Amino acid sequence: MELPFNHHGHVLSNTLNYRPSNLNRTYGVVFNTADGDKKLEIHYELTVKLLNSPHEGYLLFEVVKKDIYIDHKMPDLMIDQLNAACGKVLYPLNVLTDMNGVFKGVHNIKAILERWKELKQELLRYYKGDKAEQVIRSMDGALNNSRHFLTSLVRDQFMSLYFADVLAVHRKIGVDQFDIPFSVMPYQQPLQYKIRQIFDDSITDNGTVSFIRQGICVDSRSAEDIAAGRPVAMSAELMNIHTPLTGTLHLKYSIYTKDGTINSITGNVNVDFGDRLRQVNLQIYHLREKDIAGEFLLPVAENKTEEHTNVKKRSGFFSFFN
Repeated sequence: MELPFNHHGHVLSNTLNYRPSNLNRTYGVVFNTADGDKKLEIHYELTVKLLNSPHEGYLLFEVVKKDIYIDHKMPDLMIDQLNAACGKVLYPLNVLTDMNGVFKGVHNIKAILERWKELKQELLRYYKGDKAEQVIRSMDGALNNSRHFLTSLVRDQFMSLYFADVLAVHRKIGVDQFDIPFSVMPYQQPLQYKIRQIFDDSITDNGTVSFIRQGICVDSRSAEDIAAGRPVAMSAELMNIHTPLTGTLHLKYSIYTKDGTINSITGNVNVDFGDRLRQVNLQIYHLREKDIAGEFLLPVAENKTEEHTNVKKRSGFFSFFN
């Protein structure tokens, strides 16, 4: 059912609801990340499919992430290949949300643990060295601690953006400004941003309207706290130093009027630590051609046949921003 709109081609705000019936969609995802002068691009393809929810009042989605490309190439460093192999065990990931599509939990943790149990032994045989053991041990600890596991998912940039409360906030009366967390760098502790959400009700040619989220970093911690991995502000008390964080967030959500689902998310989020700027430019976009035409083409990586021996101390992408 199409949403009602007025004679100027604007959707009526109170009729925009989340109805992802038969959703089975492929998205292209690009994160251009930078830490000072160091820059990298992460690019992957991901599918989101609505399943039958076993719980009344909740929605269940299957999320499948395909191969990750780093600067248009498959990971070539052994440490990156190991991290990618560990990450793949999460998928398919069954995400439980409320009726507005806001993340609430994971439904198939037991299945993920079974996959990890089998893969872990294979990785231990294939990858050698202290660094490899550290990565595998870290993954093992995360998966066997439900709170740690869910925290890691919330810090995932795609998850935090796609399963956000955009429509839920839109329907709340009297909400002017509010705080949201966002991890400027992958899997690192999120920072707090105070934002406004603005609704542009003009309907585009492809049947979408837009929500703009914009604001500033209001995290109470200092640059020293973040560097030390502290969850609360402590540097002033411990070290008598407090370098305040500054930063901005600007996100645009393009939403289909027919069902309230996401067409695209684009934007920029940054934080200034005083001595360097960390930022991410992001694009998440519905690959409409895949609904009809099949595979979205990415660069083809060369298959490597040599045996892996030792994972050297070189960190690779996954610790690039540490």
